[in-house]
Amino acid sequence: MSSRRSSISCSTPRKPARHVLNAVIDPAALRESDLLAFELAIETGHPGSVMCAYNRINGPYACGNAALLNDVLKGDWHYPGWVMSDWGAVPGADAAVNGLDQESGEQLDGQIFFDGPLHQAIADGTVPPAHIADMARRILRSMFAVGLFDAKRPDGPIDEAGHAETARRIAEQGIVLLRNEAALLSAAQAGQAHRRDRRPCRYRRAVRRRLVPGPAGRRPRGSHSVGGEDDLSLASTIVYQPASPLKAIRDKAGAAEVRYLDGRYVSRAVRRRALPISSSCSRRNGRGRAWTCPISACPAARTH
Repeated sequence: MSSRRSSISCSTPRKPARHVLNAVIDPAALRESDLLAFELAIETGHPGSVMCAYNRINGPYACGNAALLNDVLKGDWHYPGWVMSDWGAVPGADAAVNGLDQESGEQLDGQIFFDGPLHQAIADGTVPPAHIADMARRILRSMFAVGLFDAKRPDGPIDEAGHAETARRIAEQGIVLLRNEAALLSAAQAGQAHRRDRRPCRYRRAVRRRLVPGPAGRRPRGSHSVGGEDDLSLASTIVYQPASPLKAIRDKAGAAEVRYLDGRYVSRAVRRRALPISSSCSRRNGRGRAWTCPISACPAARTH
C-alpha cells in the first residue's frame, strides 16, 4: 500500500530543530506552491495514506493541524485515505479531532497518545465516537481498495536465499564508491607509499589524525541509521551483523589519533584541527635530501 508524506516538512542540519520550527507561509501562497505539489501527487498516485511531519505550520504542529488535515486534505481535496504520523511527531491526543487517524512509531512519542489519553478524551466527550469510527473506516477503506483482504497468501517455505540475493543486488546498485585518488584522503595506513599521476616520484604521508563524524560512529554495536533518516536504533534493539564504525577505524588507524565528533558543528572540528588536512608528507628530493611539510603545502602534492 502506498503512503506519501504530507504537510510542509522542514529538514535542517540539526534535526531536533524540526520539533520547534514554525513554517509561517501565507495561506494563498501555500496553496500555490507546496500544497499544490501534494495535491497533484495525491490526484495522480492515489496513495492509501499520507504521513504528517514534525514541525509547526502557521502555528499548530503538522500532525495536529486541522487547517491542513481536515479543511484542505480531507475537505477541499476529498481525500478518502487516512493520515498517519511520522515517528515521534504526535503533539497530543487532540490530534485525533484535528485530522490524524493513526499514531505510528508511538514508542518515540512522549506517551502513547492514542491509547489511554484518547480513551479519556472519548469519555470526556472531547473526541466524538463517530470520529473514531471515521478514523477506522479510512484505514479499512484503503486496505480494501488495494485488495489486501482479497489476496491469498501463497503457501510453502520462504525463499530466504532469493530474498538475500535481491537485498544484495539492491544494496550494490545503491552504493556510492569514493575514489581516493593519489591518497588525498587519510584512509590509507600511516606511512603507506602512494604513486601520483603515474610519475616515478613516490612520497609518504604520515597520517597523524583522523576525524570520525556523525552520531552512528560512536555506537558500540552499530545502528540502523540510513541516509535521510534518523537513528532508527532508538526504535529497535536488534542489529544484524553489528559493527561499530569508530572501533573499526581505530583498529585500522595504527599509531594515528582518531577523534570523534557528533557532526553538529563544523566549526568545532576545525577548532580541534581534527581534519585530515593536518596530515604531513615526507619526501626526498632529487639530491637525496628529505623534508616534512603539511600536506596542504607539500611540493609533491603540487608538482607530482
